[in-house]
Formats: sequence, C-alpha cells, structure tokens
Amino acid sequence: MPIGEEYLVDLDAANLHVGDILALLMPGEKVIDPVTKEVLGTLDVPKGFLQVVRIKSGYSYVTPMNTEVIPNNGDLVRRFSQVPTFFADVQGGHSDLYVNLKSELSQLDWLNPGDKNKALLFFTVENDKLTVTATEDILLQSYSMVTGQPVSPQMPFLQSTALSQSKPKEKFLEKTAKDILGIFSSSSRMDAPLPLTGFGTVKGQGQQGVWSSPLMEGQPVGLAVNDLDSDGKQEIAIAFDKKLLIARVEQGKFLQLAEIDIPTGQQLLSLDEIDLDNNGSSELYMTAVTDGKLSSLSVEYLNSSYQLNSMGVNWFLRSIELPGEGKVLIGQIMGEEDGFYGQPFKVKREGQQLIAGEKLNLPAGVNIYNFTPFTDEDNRVLYAVLSDTDYLKVITPGGLELWESDTYFGGTEVQFEHKTSSSIRDEEPPPVQIQTRLLHNPAGGILVAQNDGMRYFKRYRVYKNSRLISLSWNKHTLVENWRTIDLNGYLGDYTLADADNDGEAELILAVKTKHKVLNLQSDKSALFIYELTH
Repeated sequence: MPIGEEYLVDLDAANLHVGDILALLMPGEKVIDPVTKEVLGTLDVPKGFLQVVRIKSGYSYVTPMNTEVIPNNGDLVRRFSQVPTFFADVQGGHSDLYVNLKSELSQLDWLNPGDKNKALLFFTVENDKLTVTATEDILLQSYSMVTGQPVSPQMPFLQSTALSQSKPKEKFLEKTAKDILGIFSSSSRMDAPLPLTGFGTVKGQGQQGVWSSPLMEGQPVGLAVNDLDSDGKQEIAIAFDKKLLIARVEQGKFLQLAEIDIPTGQQLLSLDEIDLDNNGSSELYMTAVTDGKLSSLSVEYLNSSYQLNSMGVNWFLRSIELPGEGKVLIGQIMGEEDGFYGQPFKVKREGQQLIAGEKLNLPAGVNIYNFTPFTDEDNRVLYAVLSDTDYLKVITPGGLELWESDTYFGGTEVQFEHKTSSSIRDEEPPPVQIQTRLLHNPAGGILVAQNDGMRYFKRYRVYKNSRLISLSWNKHTLVENWRTIDLNGYLGDYTLADADNDGEAELILAVKTKHKVLNLQSDKSALFIYELTH
C-alpha cells in the first residue's frame, strides 16, 4: 500500500529491523515433481528491493531502493532473499569465514570481487570486527574478532550466548555463520522447518533430522506425549478444536490409534497430560467451552479403549512444572465479567472427581495459560509471563516487573466469546484468549512460541509465520539461546518428549500449515519432530 513515497508491508518488529532489505518477488519458473508431475512451487525472482525505514505494530514502512521499482498491492516480499551481497576482507586472512558465510547464507546473491558497486548488503572484516551493513551505512550487526575469529555480537537485537573459543576453527566458523543466519531468517512466506542452533541442535542438515506427519484436518489447540495405555510406548495426543487424535510414531511411521469426537457444540481450548490417579499411565485433561461456559473433559485408556469423560467442573485446566514439585495440574475459574478470575489452584483427583486444592498465590495479571516459573542462578523463583498484548515479561513472585520485551512473543488463534452482563447490555467484551504455551526448558531457561501476523483486531487473529525460541535469564534480560528457522504456519503447541519411541527426547511442534477459506477448505495441520543432540 503506497503512503506517499513509502509503502506498507505486513511484517513488524517480530521480523524486521530498520535498514533490513526485502526482495520484491515475482513468480518464476514452476518446479515440477518429475514423478508425480505435481507443481511443487515456483522459483521466485526479485524484480527489485525495498528497505525498511519505520516499524509499527503489525506493519512496517519501506521505500524502493531504486526508482524503477513500483510495488503493487499483494506483491510477495521476502526478507534478505537474493540480495546482492559483497564480502570485503580488508584485514585479510579470512577466506574460511567467507566460504562458510556463502554456504550457510546461500539465499544471498554473493558477488564477485569486482562487482562491489552492485551490492546492497556488505560483510566487512576490518579493525578486528566483522560488520554487516545495508547500503554500507546502516549497521545491522557487529562481531568482535579474537585471534582472527568472530565472537559474540555487539548489538543487542541478535542475542546469542558467547561462542566457545575451544572448538576447532572450521566448526567455530560454521556456528558463527549459523548465528549470523538468524539475522536473515524471517520472511513473509515461510519455508519448511530447518535445524535449530544452540543447545539441542537437530541432527543433520536441511530436512535430515526433521520428521513431519501427514496433513490433518483442523486447528491444533493442544499437544501431549506420554504412555497413555500402559504398554511401555509413547503415544501422541493432538487436540483440535472439534476432535482429539491419538497416534504413535514408530520407525518413522505415523500410526493413528484413535479419533475421539467432541460433543456437538463444544470447542476444545487446551490439552494436557498428567498421571493424577498414579496408576502408571497418563490421563488427558482438556478445557472445553459450550456456548460461552466452561466444561472440563478427560480421556483415559480403560477396558482396551480410550474413553471420554465429563469431569463435572467448569475450570480452565493446565499442567505445569513447579520448582521443587515437578508437574502438577492447575485450574482457574472464569469470572462473571473477566475471562480469568481469582487465583489459580492445584487440582487433585479423587475417583472420577477433580478437587480444587491449594492456591498458587501468583502475581496480579497472571493466569494459568500465560506464565511459566523458572529459577535464576541464585535459585530464586521468577515468572516468565506473556501480557495481553503479547509482550514477554519477567516478574518476581511479589509482582515486581524486572524486564519486558520490545518484540511480540506468543500469539494465539484459540479464543471464545464470554457472555457477561455487559454483553447482554450490547457492550461486547473482548474474547477470552488461550495464550500459546510457555514451557520450562530442562536444559535451563524457557521455551516460547513466536507467532507473526495480524494483531490489529482482538476478534480476528491470523498468524502465517512462526518459530520456537529458547531463552535464558542473565539477571537483566532474557537472552536468546537458539531458535527454529521460520515455520510455514501458526504454531499451536509444542512439547519436549520421546515422540518416536527411540528412547531419546525430541522437540515436537503442532503447526497449522493452511488456514480455512470460508467453508470451502478446512484448516490443515501437521506435526514436526526434531531429533536433538544430547
């Protein structure tokens, strides 16, 4: 959309920084499967480049980098795709770094030494620094050079742990290139998921080490993995808004074991697993809503089949790791006017009944879906909390805010209308939103989803781009350890567990890859399992 000499694009601070370069793409030659003859995609070709000049919530302003380029409404843009790039080794002796950068950042158009005047992006090694600049004057990133090798970034927007000096040079440079890749990983259209960097990296490169399920119909609202039938094998439960699937992955094959339909009129909001009755196998607990009223459900394996039970309580439910206690199920009631009311409480089970137990005494503004506790290096308990506006905070048990992000995290498409006395008076309250899961990372810190997309309207949220990020607390800020490369869709839920029955934990993501179009096409979703190094 033109605004004077500027244009609007639907990417914001979750994806962009001022100075970033966007390729303005037009469809190129079709890519056709030689066996099935199916059209797999197109080789998109840049017709010009745009530069980000201002960033707002949900959108950004860009200007063309040459006068011949005229963007049109609906044009596809991709961040740092095929950008003419020049490597200048002013200091000399860094050919290994250049080779690794070209290999890991292959989406850039690396120019020959004599073509500097054609470049829009510059990597320069000089005065013991590696700098990344756009059009030679806008600094995007800076690395110090120690004994000829780049170490930790000096600019805060790409937060990584310091790189080890003890690794062999080739491995060190390869990791540095991958860290720099994080600058260029976001785009307006997502590619297939690629390996993580940092702790728990995916085994292999490209699609090696990443398993994906067949497409499934529906929007994922919850994911749980554990032994559900006491057979010694792990099952995967995927909750969609209208049904529950239970499956198993063995030797790379996806085996559907059961499909459980939800009663007509009910909408599932969340899914968790925990063994509350201590019989050796986990039960599934689901929060559901019917005509604006909560109704909790459970599924457990009894008499050789999975059985759906109404638990007779109108609570929100979530399982969470509490420091010093391990996994517990917690609940919270819905208020007359507010979506979440009162203090969350621990939930116990007696027979077929759920019983409200001890209250958690959490700070104001915390509900059972928008937080996870963690401990700092002094073993003090802190809370990571997602705000109503999708900013990530760190607060103390007393409610003191220690830090707040300047970019969006979380983001959910799971919500329902809450009928209140004010809605009866024709004053529509905002919908109740079930925030995307925050998870304690056994390796330290937290895991958090980051969904990008439309946040303008409370009642209409659509996310087309996502990733999972690992963060650690350094006493001042949450520092990024690693992230997945962008996923092609909305990240609905995730967990860490042995999902494929190989005896080792994996990272499992439930992603909505296609949004429904009116009543002509349903939502499509898939699971992605990342094999992790240990």
